[in-house]
Amino acid sequence: LSLGDDWDSYGASAIKPELVASTADLLNSIMDRNTPTPAIVPTTPGGVQVEWHTNGIDLEIEVESTTSISVYYENLRTGVSWEEKFGPELQKLSGVITMLSRHEGKRAQY
Repeated sequence: LSLGDDWDSYGASAIKPELVASTADLLNSIMDRNTPTPAIVPTTPGGVQVEWHTNGIDLEIEVESTTSISVYYENLRTGVSWEEKFGPELQKLSGVITMLSRHEGKRAQY
């Protein structure tokens, strides 16, 4: 939130507080205690992107507005990948997070 306009010296917009709040709400609704900690990065239009790159899974969630997110998913083990925009219905995304969390839990047991 402390990043103002032009934080990247290429004209990026200041990070919008409402998108930070939406990101926090999203993470609270889809993560559980076994979900690995994501990287959280600012985006040039003033949004927030949440990323996991772990155990052969790449998942990137860009919070574009308070009602819309874009998701990129790739499972390097299965070769499955997709990109999709989501509104309030997050069942498909929650399934991916559950898979990420299960992989993390298995890894932590070793």
